[in-house]
Amino acid sequence: MPEGPLLVADMGSCVTYDILTAEDVFPGGVIAPGFRMRGRAMHAFTARLPEVAIARFDPVPLIGNDTISCMRSSLYYGIEFELLGYYERLKAEYPGLRVIISGGDAHYFERLVKDHIFVVPNLVLYGLNRILKYHV
Repeated sequence: MPEGPLLVADMGSCVTYDILTAEDVFPGGVIAPGFRMRGRAMHAFTARLPEVAIARFDPVPLIGNDTISCMRSSLYYGIEFELLGYYERLKAEYPGLRVIISGGDAHYFERLVKDHIFVVPNLVLYGLNRILKYHV
């Protein structure tokens, strides 16, 4: 597991972005809608947009050329740009910042893995194990 400072992005029903400093302090975070919630909102709150989904291995165009591909682009790249935007803004305040992506939708972002971005699918289990070791 990478050491702090960390930006932990938990990709699920909602996307949470949490900061953990190098001193293991939690100064705060962000809660945003996840893939399905964003897609359902576009469908539910408009008159004619369909409900769309993203499959794991489907290529997603940056710019769509029909309604479905435009919506899929916004779902995928909206979250990607949100994540990278938070990283870019926070790395000045937290030098050496690394990103951990976890949660049920983390696999969609495996291609973002670099020297400062990691995908850890079972992060909650690591945390529970750490708590157990701390208390035993």
